[in-house]
Amino acid sequence: MERLLGYRLANMQGVGARARQEDSFTTANAFDVVKLKEEGLLFVQHPGFYNKWKFKYTYERNKKSRAYMPLLAGKYYVCGGVNGGRSENFLQMCEELNRRIDEDEKNGIIAIWHDESHINRYCYEQKNSKILNPSYCYPEDWNIPFKPVLMVRDKSKWIDVERIKSNGDQ
Repeated sequence: MERLLGYRLANMQGVGARARQEDSFTTANAFDVVKLKEEGLLFVQHPGFYNKWKFKYTYERNKKSRAYMPLLAGKYYVCGGVNGGRSENFLQMCEELNRRIDEDEKNGIIAIWHDESHINRYCYEQKNSKILNPSYCYPEDWNIPFKPVLMVRDKSKWIDVERIKSNGDQ
């Protein structure tokens, strides 16, 4: 089974002890630090869903998955690749999502959008997080009504995505 987030989370957890000693900002991707006031975590609205009704959000609908979201639940659909927060909060999120993904995996379940599905469920459960607009996850060659702050490159222009996904067996 594919463990996209799990491996990334394991790497984040590996630096956890040091990150906890510093009152710093941790993120799964590099971008300028966003000022967090009281919020512990930040998430970014997915650029493909910022203007959609919530019934169009592609949350995980399998009730057996730990990423499950009921129909019409959730205020935002967030992207899985850009998120962060205060070190302690971010590392707690990584640990919890790793547990949830492991549980799904043991039950033969892979959420529809892998890590993104689990991150959306976690975001939904949070009461103290900041939601950034799609400027912080602006896809290359898209035209959406936001000023790009963090441009997300089209991987297929730079690497052979299918070959990497198949571990080079092509």
